Amino acid sequence: MRKSLKILIVGDFLPDVGGVSYYVFNLAFSLVRFGHKVTIFHTRTGLDRNFRIFYIYRLPHSLIHKLKCALKGLIHILGLTGILPLIITKPKLLLPALLYIGKLSEIIEKTKAHIVHSNHLSIRSLVACYVAKKKGVPCIITAHGYDTEYPSNKLEYLIRRKCIDMADKVIVPTSWKAHRITKLYNAKNIVVIPNFIPCHQLDESRLFYLKTSSKKSLGYANKFIITFIGRIIKEKGVFDIIKVARNLKMRNSNASSKAIFIIAGTGPAEQELIELIKNSELPSLVLYFGKINEALKLKLLLASDVFLLPTYWSEAFPIALIEAMYHGVVPIVYYFPGIQEILRHGEEGFILSRGDLQDLLSIIENVLFGKVSIRNMQLKAFHRSKRYCAEYVVSNIVNVYWKTLYGRRS
Repeated sequence: MRKSLKILIVGDFLPDVGGVSYYVFNLAFSLVRFGHKVTIFHTRTGLDRNFRIFYIYRLPHSLIHKLKCALKGLIHILGLTGILPLIITKPKLLLPALLYIGKLSEIIEKTKAHIVHSNHLSIRSLVACYVAKKKGVPCIITAHGYDTEYPSNKLEYLIRRKCIDMADKVIVPTSWKAHRITKLYNAKNIVVIPNFIPCHQLDESRLFYLKTSSKKSLGYANKFIITFIGRIIKEKGVFDIIKVARNLKMRNSNASSKAIFIIAGTGPAEQELIELIKNSELPSLVLYFGKINEALKLKLLLASDVFLLPTYWSEAFPIALIEAMYHGVVPIVYYFPGIQEILRHGEEGFILSRGDLQDLLSIIENVLFGKVSIRNMQLKAFHRSKRYCAEYVVSNIVNVYWKTLYGRRS
């Protein structure tokens, strides 16, 4: 029987908003459930916190403690500049790097970590792998989103390349992303493991019972619910939703009696969104919920029939998408490379060309007016999503840990 591992996870954490924060939380929680000991290094300033199931370290928030931490890192300046010489010309990167080195050295010594698992091909992951190597500990990196896009400058390219060179393994969520990152950085240590979600005990009958009761509790028992949950910014396609809702109302005078669009989330374009809904005379068809807590998010997903993700970004593996599918919601998504590995067009959902408002409107009308078997697609989405449950996916991550450890011992 394998022993319990001591794992140090480096990355964003709650209450920070974002996919990486949820990834780190869900990974940590799942690893603890599997019997491993987890420590988190949340690379923002704040107080360390001791949760019952894991300890969270943060960068020191006082100037004195920052200086002490930076001084600890200063002894590694030659080693770090030897790996990345350009960093010496970038004080905005160099100072955080010294803080990371000082804090990480302290954490690894205290926890006696067997594995360091960092997130993003970034300066913090480069430092994490540098410190881990100094301590004789393997380092794994999970690449997210923009990591696989073409770098904007030489320094960014070098940071990502050095991360890949120093990491024992780099986890990416899709085969397309693996191909992309291999081509960009000549990587030979890539492992494909999808993103994941925590899953509860659900079968088909329980799912549809909960969907019906959630619709009633929200007051929309007889309406078709079309939902967007995410960051309120133009790049997420939220304003495309308003345009489609407006066109739906113009073409179908009774649309408000049949359907409701619900938008939830926060972001810099909130006020613009509110004004657009009001000026477009859509309050009866489009509701903006603003920021919602996890309980309301769960209820909203269960009540929903369709989930919209009209993103203009080249996403990696949106957790919101697989969350929606697990709650029996049919996704309509703008195309991004790798999306076909998550769902199949016309089976579990729909994949459209970016910005194709006419096609988006047409599919919503087909679903709304019974030309598509929505219940059948909801079932397919639900069953497809089960392959992304944490209980299956995280075990593959743990296998990477063990193979890396055994490989180093051999």
